[in-house]
Amino acid sequence: MVRVVALLLILMGVSTVCASAQQLPIPSSWQNQSGSELTVFAPGANGGFVGQYVNQATGFDCQNMPFDASGRSGAGNVRFVVTWKNSFKSCNSVAAWTGTLAGNVMTTQWELAYVDPATGRLKIARGNDVFHRTR
Repeated sequence: MVRVVALLLILMGVSTVCASAQQLPIPSSWQNQSGSELTVFAPGANGGFVGQYVNQATGFDCQNMPFDASGRSGAGNVRFVVTWKNSFKSCNSVAAWTGTLAGNVMTTQWELAYVDPATGRLKIARGNDVFHRTR
């Protein structure tokens, strides 16, 4: 799993972001077009943030339960990662979002790294999400 996270971080270009422009408000909640919700609770290490993500996307596993999320924002950019493992379930996957923040709208692209149960091989799915601030 550590290799999967490292791969996603490299692929998504997660890096330290300057905190000079708009940042993700702490606390805040964000909902995307699938009904999934990112809740930002508190500042994280090294200027980042921590929170939880609840997946509601049709066709994906690990729905309707919170998973830890962590990320960084600043200069109008946002990046966060969710490891799909909690005390109840492990989906053998990790997802990373990267995008822009403009007011109460966060526009992102995501990559999901998962183990194909049929082959045991790592696969990558990609997509886009638009989140709107709900609180």
